[in-house]
Amino acid sequence: MTDDAPLLCGPWSLDEAPPATDSASIATVRERLIEAYAPGLPPVQHHRLLGSISLPEAVLVRLGSQTHRTDAVEELDTAPCRDYLQAVIPAAGASLRLGRTDITGDLARIWCAGEKEHDDAHAARVQSVHLAKVRQHWKITAIVTRAPHTT
Repeated sequence: MTDDAPLLCGPWSLDEAPPATDSASIATVRERLIEAYAPGLPPVQHHRLLGSISLPEAVLVRLGSQTHRTDAVEELDTAPCRDYLQAVIPAAGASLRLGRTDITGDLARIWCAGEKEHDDAHAARVQSVHLAKVRQHWKITAIVTRAPHTT
């Protein structure tokens, strides 16, 4: 397990357990995110799904492979981001579902479960998905990915 994500466990909050509606809503956003980046999904359907679960100013943050240095920050709803994430998100689906969700007030983060020994260390991967609660709806504000490990 790498040191860039918390250990696996259930939803968590600093004050107390989050309301079940928040946990369920965040789980729905996570599933729609995975669906939005399914290989072969037409761009129009991708745009519609992404628009329903993210803020217009949502970004993709690409971290370097060895440190938390930011290599790039790009608008999420662009063709290059879509192409990149269509290669990364489907492989991360199970890890996103197993990862821990931290909720603090109107902010949340879905951590992707840590790398396993059999995972491809030479592939880019999702580290976390950041959300904000806007008018009672959870919306993605950022997707953070880590570059492949280099040797």
